[in-house]
This record gives sequence, C-alpha cells and structure tokens, in this order.
Amino acid sequence: MLGLPWNKTEDTFAVTFREAFPDVYKRKTLPFFSSVYDPLGLASLVSLVGKLLYRQVFDQHDQHLQHLWDQKVLETVAKQWKKLERSRPDQVQVSRSLARFKEAIEANDLHAFGKTTGAGTAAAVYAVAHQASGFRRFTGCKTSLPKKG
Repeated sequence: MLGLPWNKTEDTFAVTFREAFPDVYKRKTLPFFSSVYDPLGLASLVSLVGKLLYRQVFDQHDQHLQHLWDQKVLETVAKQWKKLERSRPDQVQVSRSLARFKEAIEANDLHAFGKTTGAGTAAAVYAVAHQASGFRRFTGCKTSLPKKG
C-alpha cells in the first residue's frame, strides 16, 4: 500500500504513531494524530479516541482563549491524553497477504458492520481466508466524528 511502511522480511504493513511529548499543549495535540497515515483504518480505534480528546481540548477552553495555541490543556484532558499515550501501541502491524500458506484458498468470508451514534460513525470490514492449513483474518475500519454546529 503506497505510503505505508512495508517490512519485506515479514511481509507486513504498519501504521506508526509519533513519539509522545512531555507536556500537552493545544498546538501539539493536532500534529500527534494528524500525522498518522492510515488509509485502511488499521489504527482507527486508537485514532478515534485521539480525535475525541482533540475536540475536548477546544471545547473546554473559554471562547475568547480558543485562538491561543501555546496554552496547556486543562488537567482533566491532559490526564486522558497521557493515558492514551501510555496505552497506544507504537505501531499497528498487519500482514500484507490475506492468504497465510502457499496453497489454494478454500473460502473467503467478508463481513461488514457500521454504527452511528451521537459521538461518531464507524464502519468495519472483517475478512477471513480459509485454507487447508489454517486461516487468516484481516480487519479494516474507518471512523469519523460528527460535525459540530
């Protein structure tokens, strides 16, 4: 997949996250998740939490202070942000090929799910390739937040 790091030895793609930063400022919250290139939605669950926290950063400040990018975020949001940083993986890695073994694929299963709530929208695709020696799963998803208005 164009733009994703490819480990040729293991034949895997990865979505990587930036290193954490010591203090949580408004200016630093945006590039933390906007720098994640994830066209297949492999890291959507982690990214969605980050998007929700990013929205909180701007919702919890006074209206007249929202233009100040170099202020620290509120302590409650900073604690949630640090918790996210500690719990997120450095990268999300998946196999490039759905077929694990060099043999015929006996069957493919494809399941799609979607859900919309007041907090956002998510869609996921779950694929399974069945072979005589075993099977391999792949999940891709996309998430979005509703527009504020």
